[in-house]
Amino acid sequence: MKNTDFSAPLKIVGLSSEKTAGLCVDLSEQALEEALRTHMKEDALLIVWQFHRIVWGRWQAGAIHLVDDGALDASLIGEMRAFNETEELHLVKKRGKFRGRYIFDKDGDGTEVVDSAAPLWGERTACADGYVTLADAGRGLSLTVPAEEEGERFALVTRCYIGYDPETQQAGYEDMRYKTVVPLEEG
Repeated sequence: MKNTDFSAPLKIVGLSSEKTAGLCVDLSEQALEEALRTHMKEDALLIVWQFHRIVWGRWQAGAIHLVDDGALDASLIGEMRAFNETEELHLVKKRGKFRGRYIFDKDGDGTEVVDSAAPLWGERTACADGYVTLADAGRGLSLTVPAEEEGERFALVTRCYIGYDPETQQAGYEDMRYKTVVPLEEG
């Protein structure tokens, strides 16, 4: 998806997806890295919700690299997503473990999806080493996100999976995943 596609109406697209639900991962840094190695086929962006912060990073060459080069303390994580254009590993801390699912998209049919972009708050104030810092002075917010391209504003691209109720055939979103971060073109 190009960043210029976001102003157009949303389109339903067909593809094939494989989903592994019911994952259970021990609450440790080693177990998290093993889950990433097991499931993620390619390098990915990371977003980690910890009790005291939200931090972005990358899963590259079999290792977690956070934007601040800090260590990842698994005991402080509430939720984590590792994602790229074709796959996502989503884990949430529940009952003393990380629980979640892995989803992988490929060419084919059988699954209907809709991609959209959610603007991130703030404008670019700094850019270095594949990361962009976005700040919103009025709200007092600052966030450093992985982004390779130049731009003033950025968006998180998400993919929603459409499912149908077996009784009524009413359509609805049955799952959602992150895909990438792109510059947002105004207009």
